[in-house]
Amino acid sequence: MLSPGLARLFGRTEKERLYGMVLAFPQTAHRVLTADRVPDAALRLTLRAETAMRLDRPREAMTLAGTAVATAAGQEVENPKLLLAAATVLSDAAVVAGAPDAVNSCADLIRLAQEFGDRPRTIIGGFLHAVAVYQQHSCRDAVGMLDRITAESGRAAAFVAAQRTLEDCCARRAQTHLPGRRRPLVTAGGLIQPALTPMFTIDRLLRWPGIHVCTSFPAGCTR
Repeated sequence: MLSPGLARLFGRTEKERLYGMVLAFPQTAHRVLTADRVPDAALRLTLRAETAMRLDRPREAMTLAGTAVATAAGQEVENPKLLLAAATVLSDAAVVAGAPDAVNSCADLIRLAQEFGDRPRTIIGGFLHAVAVYQQHSCRDAVGMLDRITAESGRAAAFVAAQRTLEDCCARRAQTHLPGRRRPLVTAGGLIQPALTPMFTIDRLLRWPGIHVCTSFPAGCTR
C-alpha cells in the first residue's frame, strides 16, 4: 500500500504508477515495462518509447514508437488516443534525434491528428514540424510557421516562449550553439504529458542548431 504522499506522486492506479515511474525513474521503468506488466502491446511499446526518450535514446524511441504506431493501427478495436500518442512520440523522437525524415514524420502526425479531429495534437504536430524545418531547412520558414501556430493558439505561453527562443537563436546565430537539457523532457502529446509547456518548446528548439538564412537581418529573422 502506497503512503498518501507517494500515491499523490505516482498515482493510485497501475497505469498512473507506470507513468510516474517513466517520469521519475526511467531506468526502473525500462526494466519493468514487460509483456507481463503491460499486456497491451501498443501501450507497452509507447511507454517504452517514452522511457527511451527520458533516457536520451531518441533513435531507440523512434524504433519503439514506430512499432507502436503500426501495432495500434492494426488493432481490431480502433484506439485513436493510443495511436495518436504513439505517433506524437515518434515525431518528437525524430526531432530530438535530428533524423533526416523528421519533417515528413511531423507532417504525417499533423495529417493523422486532423483525420481524427484531435486539435491539441494537430497543434503539437505543427510545433514539432516548425522545429524540424528550423533544424533542417530555414529559420525564416520556421518563424512563419510558429507565428501562425501562436496566433491559432490564442498566444499560448508555450508558443510565445518558442517565438522568443527562436528570435534569440537567430540573434545569436554566430555564437556557439548551446543545446537543451541533457535528458529530454517527456513528449508533449504522448501518454504521460498531454499539453505543451514553455519548458518543452524551448527544450526542443535548442536541441540542435538551426539552418539560418537570416544573415541580412542583424536583429534576427522575424521582422
